[in-house]
Amino acid sequence: MTRIEKLRTLPEDVKIGSIIHSFKTFALGDIEYNITRPIAAFILGSCFIDQMAAYRYNHGTTSNEEHYKKFINEYLKEYNSFDLYNNLRCLIIHNYTLGEYMSLTSELEAIDQQEDILHVNILTARRFHSALSRAFSEFSKDILKINSQARINAVNRYNEAPVLVMNNYEIPVYSEDDADYLIVFFPKK
Repeated sequence: MTRIEKLRTLPEDVKIGSIIHSFKTFALGDIEYNITRPIAAFILGSCFIDQMAAYRYNHGTTSNEEHYKKFINEYLKEYNSFDLYNNLRCLIIHNYTLGEYMSLTSELEAIDQQEDILHVNILTARRFHSALSRAFSEFSKDILKINSQARINAVNRYNEAPVLVMNNYEIPVYSEDDADYLIVFFPKK
């Protein structure tokens, strides 16, 4: 039995627990770890939005833009006017640049302390991390609800693309089954 086949047989609660643990530990944890490196933090943050949207809506490999924006609209409303999909996600991940009116920083205390004001042209990594933490908390509540569409989508997505379950910041650690799966999955060069 392959790793994916084994993971598909896990109870639903274990799958949901794995999603929440992985997202909190690896995705959100890596963003926090890189908070003083704003470009890295924003790249990881944008990927995290993609990841949460994929598990929340289970849209497969199509319509990323639609579901990324839908996730922002539902979970990160304060960022609706930023057009993060185009001005951050696409540009920073694919071109290592930003939209014309955006600036990233790790912290600007004067701006971060103005909790009721979100500056359109300056994004701080700390505030973005806080917003992602809140979004993750709401996302987690939604996928924990028994029989909710969010939970059904998350479990179905897990069955197609299980989350990372073991890692550290220095060297990725894989079980023997994980290593065997990766060897088969990735073509040899």
